[in-house]
Amino acid sequence: MGIFEDFSNFLESRLEEFLNSNPKLKLEVLSEELIAQEKETIKLILRLKAEQKKLEQEIIDLGQEIQKWHPRIEKARQSGRYDLAQEAEMREISLLQQGKIAWEKMEDTKKKIIESREILSSIEDKQKEVKLKMKQTQYSYGSSQSYNYSSPQYTTYTDNLDPLEQKFREWEVDQELKDMRQN
Repeated sequence: MGIFEDFSNFLESRLEEFLNSNPKLKLEVLSEELIAQEKETIKLILRLKAEQKKLEQEIIDLGQEIQKWHPRIEKARQSGRYDLAQEAEMREISLLQQGKIAWEKMEDTKKKIIESREILSSIEDKQKEVKLKMKQTQYSYGSSQSYNYSSPQYTTYTDNLDPLEQKFREWEVDQELKDMRQN
């Protein structure tokens, strides 16, 4: 396992170096990770809401069942059937315990929904920061490099407006990724 861990660590460090030397690409990777986290968090919230509705229905059903057994206890006592009254009381106690457990689960689920919404909000804030940094990086990177040829036959481009420069950058990034995968 040591060889695989070393190799994995080596690849991770090479990837990290590559991303650090390409801040725009690093921001794009981070943006994609945030999008994936956002989707997972939304799925989690939806699952928790479904669980909450299920628990709410379970509590309602248990409440109706308790309402059915409570009058039966009194009816059995009034008729002198203490054996039935005692069994009905045991059933009512069992239903109350089930209701308490379902209520606690529902409250816990509500807390998880609140926490998940806070996480989602945090992810959305991070996405806004990354988009802003991407714009800043694109602006600063694009404005710092321009083509200034003295010959009139060449058109002057800034990096983010030069289509050929963009094609070469994409090709170079693809080549570096392929080389990293092969090594």
